[in-house]
Amino acid sequence: MNKLCLAIADHYVSLSRVINVVSVSDHHLKGEAFMIKVLFFGSIAGKVGRREMLLIAESCSSLSDVVKQSGCDGFKPLLVALNQQQEFDLSTAVVDGDEVALMPPFSGG
Repeated sequence: MNKLCLAIADHYVSLSRVINVVSVSDHHLKGEAFMIKVLFFGSIAGKVGRREMLLIAESCSSLSDVVKQSGCDGFKPLLVALNQQQEFDLSTAVVDGDEVALMPPFSGG
């Protein structure tokens, strides 16, 4: 990970201890890096042990990559929302500043 990415990660970690920052590409960013906020809800938050995380990613990342890197690729069924809109196509690209929410299906009324 280059010095700029480390500085960005340090800045965000110092803002909130609740947020965890991880790199999407094995800690070796080759392209332009950007940040994606990942929110966890319901039993998913309990299983991953946090409510939110910031991912440092490359421009080639998709929702599928975010699900994998957040440790939720084994959770089925899993609802995914991109910028507060449910998304069914996990090949959808993510860009800098996107917010991805991962949650179990909800029921009841």
